[in-house]
Amino acid sequence: MPDYSPFTSSGVGGIVLRENQVLLVLDASLKKWTLPGGHVERGETLASALHRELGEETGVEAAIDKLVGLRHAVFDDGTSDIYVVYLMHWLRGEPRPDGAEVLDARFVGIEEALSDYELSELTRRLIESATKGTQAGLTSDSYNPSGTKNIKGYTLYV
Repeated sequence: MPDYSPFTSSGVGGIVLRENQVLLVLDASLKKWTLPGGHVERGETLASALHRELGEETGVEAAIDKLVGLRHAVFDDGTSDIYVVYLMHWLRGEPRPDGAEVLDARFVGIEEALSDYELSELTRRLIESATKGTQAGLTSDSYNPSGTKNIKGYTLYV
């Protein structure tokens, strides 16, 4: 029987919209603005993990509208990472960073976020696709992170 020990990690992210603003978090480890979210814990659904992470990192509550992005990376050692992104709409709560994983959290105008904030390229593409896209479904995007070590396969669907 093959060894199915853990080799894939799963994460979730949320593009939380409030009117014409998007919720951004300043990631403590990356030192860049990104989407709220995190790892899916054992026994969690993707949706429950996203709601938990959103609450822990920002104190904001939001409802999921639809799936807008999927990224799958395969590393040289055979491990892989799947990141699922949902479009959400704000329900209640004002952003407050947790002070550990997130140094700052705020709603920012979408255009301002895309032009004035230091976002990762993945975050930028996801926000652009979710807020400006007209596609009915996810399609493969040509984005491949340059300079990332140890990745032997990478696919982004937006």
